[in-house]
Amino acid sequence: MPRLFFALWPDENTRQALTTLSELLVKKGVKPVTPENLHVTLAFLGQVNAEQAQFLLEHANGVHCKPVQLCFDQLSYWKKPRVLCLSARETPVALAGLARDLSGLGLACGLEMDGRPYVPHVTLAKKVSKALVLEFEPIDWLANAFVLAESVSQPGGVRYEPVNRWSFTCARTQVQTE
Repeated sequence: MPRLFFALWPDENTRQALTTLSELLVKKGVKPVTPENLHVTLAFLGQVNAEQAQFLLEHANGVHCKPVQLCFDQLSYWKKPRVLCLSARETPVALAGLARDLSGLGLACGLEMDGRPYVPHVTLAKKVSKALVLEFEPIDWLANAFVLAESVSQPGGVRYEPVNRWSFTCARTQVQTE
């Protein structure tokens, strides 16, 4: 069974800015996440069977969100999972709503979902033993789409591959009648 998650996937300019920051980590002796795997998780789904995957693909069409501007402006160290993350001081309300709606899809198809409050972040490095101080320019990320991605095991680690993409501007919107 595939391991799936909903995520924001960076455009090339954002990925390049994240890669530049990752290169600063290398200078500090930290092995960064590969540039191709950089993303913002919206909802981790875990192992999903074929029926659940089909449900997620069909029902994600009904999820809507307006484009969201994120400013990743701080480096955070999470001690228990031993990860170094790029995080935002503020979570846009629309993004928190999107994460909640996508988690709701997971629940609706019988998956166990994390109930903690949503915190947007980009994992920059794993297996980090301590916090780092690093000077960097904040990274602005205009999110205008989300993806369903698969975590694929391969020699030397994992690779994250988008399975499907939904544009915020193309997703169904609520129509109000007078």
